[in-house]
Amino acid sequence: IYEGTNGIQAADLVHRKLASDNGRTIGAMIEEIHQFDGHLASSDRLEIVEIRTRLAEALGALTRSTRYVQDCVVTDSDIADAAATPYLDQLATVFGGYQMARMAVIACQSLDTGTDGQDFPRAKLATAYLYAAAFLPRSVAREQEIRGSATLIAAYPSPMI
Repeated sequence: IYEGTNGIQAADLVHRKLASDNGRTIGAMIEEIHQFDGHLASSDRLEIVEIRTRLAEALGALTRSTRYVQDCVVTDSDIADAAATPYLDQLATVFGGYQMARMAVIACQSLDTGTDGQDFPRAKLATAYLYAAAFLPRSVAREQEIRGSATLIAAYPSPMI
């Protein structure tokens, strides 16, 4: 049931939500994350620099994947279907990375002011740093998976796969 539910949600994301407004909603979220980069750029903390780098790489991959999947919805729904589940995973990973980056900025502000106990914000910063290092790179790999789906679908007739 779990895998089927993910597939249904992924197909809904690609065929209904992404296609219904020509990607404007997802585009607005991508733009919001781009705008947030200014907050990350103002810090010279090692963790924030790393989070910023990884988030930028992941966001670039998501931006390219979004355009690609949008095109596939119009030109070849089989390819869009094949790309849907990795695209959902990529989208969720990047949006999660954005929330982690926001948390890291707030944690740094708390650490810099020293107004709260240091353990909690330090743990939040470490969690965001771990997410950026361990999970955001998957988004770049997902882009390759999304595009690889097209190669597979084009190379083999539907009954074969």
